[in-house]
Amino acid sequence: MSVALADTLFKSLFVAVQLYAVLNPVSVIPTFVNLTEGLDSREKVHAVRKASMIVFSLMVVFSLIGDPLLRLLNVSIASLRLGGGVLLMVIAVDMLSGMSRTKGLESGDEALVVPIATPLLVGPGTITTLIVLSASEGLPVTLLGALLATLLVYATLAFGESLLELLGRNFVRSLGRFMAIIIAGISAEMIHRALLEWGIATR
Repeated sequence: MSVALADTLFKSLFVAVQLYAVLNPVSVIPTFVNLTEGLDSREKVHAVRKASMIVFSLMVVFSLIGDPLLRLLNVSIASLRLGGGVLLMVIAVDMLSGMSRTKGLESGDEALVVPIATPLLVGPGTITTLIVLSASEGLPVTLLGALLATLLVYATLAFGESLLELLGRNFVRSLGRFMAIIIAGISAEMIHRALLEWGIATR
């Protein structure tokens, strides 16, 4: 394996971890299980696959338009990092304070798109993170990271019902809150990097 390929894979894994934390599919498990209640195993697999495909498609779109959009709007990476970091921090605080990400639940197949795929999974925080990553890490790394994150989302939703039965709803919700702490850390790093680029902060 070449050094360049190894570096790309490492960066993609790092991007995947960030995206998985921001997507936070663990917090969506109770809603998804309620939505798919009454479906047989084949229909549940179809629901997980469809939701994951929509999530990946949305992430690809926002990854592709990220850098051109910044150039069009004349917004620097540092500015977007700062704004995105603040937005992610607000989302993390909301999640830690117990504000629900699962309001407005719809029934039927349409709910796999709204609200499951968006805004519960691919929301403002995810979109901002994708734009920052595509502009700073490059499109190939971001897309590969998005693919890996989608596979993790698929696995989380596929085994969500088993997790609820094994660990209980309260424990699963606690895991979702823990992901909020990770999001807060990512947002703090984004803000710090923006301040470093402006020469305001020091290492």
